[in-house]
Amino acid sequence: MKNVNTTKNIDKKPLTDVEIDSMSAQCGELLHKYPKTRVRIPVVPGEGDVVECGINGYNFIIKRGATVELPEPVVELLSNAGIV
Repeated sequence: MKNVNTTKNIDKKPLTDVEIDSMSAQCGELLHKYPKTRVRIPVVPGEGDVVECGINGYNFIIKRGATVELPEPVVELLSNAGIV
């Protein structure tokens, strides 16, 4: 992932929707290169059928109760949130 110095970016113009979409797509490409880990998010009554999470604008919608393979950074995010 690219390190961004936010102080240097303050004077820059706002990003366009196209630029944001491009950055999200690049993030998705990088995420899919990471090793995958099989996880299963438990079904929790009242919590909905899916869990949504995103990293830098790239989103994952994960069905509860299904075993899925996810990039390691996504698994770490879900683990830190106490979901897996």
